[in-house]
Amino acid sequence: MVQTLFHQDAYLTDFQAVVTACRAQEDAYWIALDNTAFYDTSGGQPNDTGTLDQAQVLDVIKENGVIWHRTDRPLAVGAVVQGHVDWPRRFDHMCQHAADHMIAGMLWQKYGATTIGLHTGQQISSIDVDMHALEPKLTRAQMDEIELLVMQQIQRDVPIRCWFPDPQEIASLPLRKAPTVKENVRVVQIGDYECVACGGTHPSSAGQIGLIKIVSCQPNRGNMRLFFLAGQRAYRYFQQLQNATDSVCALLSTNPEALYAHVEGILSQRQQAQQALAQLQTQQALAQADTLIQSALPCGEIRTAVGTFDSLPETALRELASKLIDQQSDLAVALFSKGAEKTLVVFACGKAVPFKMGNLLRETLAVFGGRGGGKPDFAMGSLPAKADIQKAAAVFRQKIAAL
Repeated sequence: MVQTLFHQDAYLTDFQAVVTACRAQEDAYWIALDNTAFYDTSGGQPNDTGTLDQAQVLDVIKENGVIWHRTDRPLAVGAVVQGHVDWPRRFDHMCQHAADHMIAGMLWQKYGATTIGLHTGQQISSIDVDMHALEPKLTRAQMDEIELLVMQQIQRDVPIRCWFPDPQEIASLPLRKAPTVKENVRVVQIGDYECVACGGTHPSSAGQIGLIKIVSCQPNRGNMRLFFLAGQRAYRYFQQLQNATDSVCALLSTNPEALYAHVEGILSQRQQAQQALAQLQTQQALAQADTLIQSALPCGEIRTAVGTFDSLPETALRELASKLIDQQSDLAVALFSKGAEKTLVVFACGKAVPFKMGNLLRETLAVFGGRGGGKPDFAMGSLPAKADIQKAAAVFRQKIAAL
């Protein structure tokens, strides 16, 4: 069994080791050592990176008790090599992992929730939590409360102890949940409120984490997934928020305290303007009803009319179609409103038209990759923006003529 130096000292970054095995695999090599300070991916914590002499350590895994280091070049078996662990990456993972424990411990204390998984991503970390009978989602106020309670422990700089207790001591510890292994159980205790089995790396006190931020949470397969940042990640997050806030305030000539009210006012004005524009567009569209009726072409005993518009709102398109079929009982109409992302389509017909517009719309739009449906006298759908409206209108008239 390899000697795991990271369990003895999480702050160790430089060490010597003897190469015990080297195996080639595709474009990389896997190196085994008699001891290592490189943490292998496990428990939701990513592996360390760094160097072994001149070789770059790209990945670290454990197989059957052997820790393998993926490198970009081979190392001779029996050689004594100097290892160096990338400290910023290691310390970042230490902070994320310790914050995970502190948040999980507080969720357990407040809600009896059980943490069932950790994922330390490159940008953000998350924990999966079984909330049991509770709703699998916290409110913003509840997240803020958990965050505050954890920050109080961080500001107290409570100690973080990691050790391998004997079986008798384990039985006496207030573990948050049962260990997943029976031998060589390693325990992490944070202050007097969090105690759990864990093989990861952690700082020696909570104050070194510095800062945490619970960003959000969401239901996830019956459980809750909570996203958080710790240490420098949290600091950078607040920097980004500050920079974004300053930029928006400068753009709107306001200050952070008045920003929400200012934006709310702008959105209200925008909504009023959009409503006024929609009313104007509807009036302009309705004014074209007579022109569309006059341009209708006969298809047997039925007349067909086609209207095409640019960015006409759905409400206006509906009102125009309704006005046309209310005035002309023998009219079947196809209206198209071309937008940037899609083209809205309405098929409608008067009371004297025996055709089912819902079926006709589905069949016509399907030819061009669109979809929709509706009632016998009124149907609505959409076409891809690149679809040929003139060809779609021709198919509409052909189907009417063939019925």
